[in-house]
Amino acid sequence: MSVLLPALRNLSPQPDEVLFVDSSSDDDTVKKIVEAGFRAHVIPRKSFGHGKTRNFAASLVEADILIYLTQDVLPSDTRLIAEIVSAFGDPLVAHVYVRQLPHNDATITARFSRRFNYPAISLTTNFGDIETLGIRAFRSSNACAAYRRTIFEQVGGFPENVPVSEDTFVAARMILAGASSRYLATTAVKHSHNYTFKQEFQRYFDIGAAHDLMPWYSQLASNVGNEGRQYLTDEFWFFVSLKRYDLLVDLFCRNGLRWLGYRIGRLNGFLPDKVCRKLAMSSHHWSLRKGGL
Repeated sequence: MSVLLPALRNLSPQPDEVLFVDSSSDDDTVKKIVEAGFRAHVIPRKSFGHGKTRNFAASLVEADILIYLTQDVLPSDTRLIAEIVSAFGDPLVAHVYVRQLPHNDATITARFSRRFNYPAISLTTNFGDIETLGIRAFRSSNACAAYRRTIFEQVGGFPENVPVSEDTFVAARMILAGASSRYLATTAVKHSHNYTFKQEFQRYFDIGAAHDLMPWYSQLASNVGNEGRQYLTDEFWFFVSLKRYDLLVDLFCRNGLRWLGYRIGRLNGFLPDKVCRKLAMSSHHWSLRKGGL
């Protein structure tokens, strides 16, 4: 937070409104936010939900373009807002997400993930691209993503009954509604995670559960298996090119756990909530009975 706050102050132009939603931090986070001149709204920790909290945040501001950042990102340049707003100059664009670069302490595995998922070339997609691009046509990440409010509200905002992937579901719904999605590589934020094996399993359990809870999305994302195989292949040759043969065992173990987590997540409806809480990264989601949408 001590790095993010000055970075936000250096953006040019400045956003019209800045709102931090804090889920009852037990440190001096809120104090730092207020002292930096930003607005903070505190919610009970137990009420946090990725979709629910972001919808609530949208209700507290009046912006026509809703830009979401997570607390662990760092804008890589001062033009972040300008580039995002410029992308919305196309009236068909309703969703924009920004390139992500690895943090300085990122592992080689985490660096490859940014390289694979966030290339250096911008891309605009629409409904006609789903057949050829599959899930790449509506990829998103709320680490830094923006939404045109009118279309955001038209498609119902973020779903609140899923543990993760609320950003991807909204992007997909916008494309189904006739809008376009824009991946922006002309600006970037630093964002990466050095996940352990356990965290990889938990993260993909959440993703599998989210896909199961949104059956309409599973039909659109029918190439998710192909995407996973391409990721594994590209990562293998990336490590070979670096002569990091020591990481190949890690590669197969890590991707095997991702696959296993995803498949078990798809079976979440057959598991008790207390089991889901132990298997998930977003354990708070399973505190209440799961429901469909």
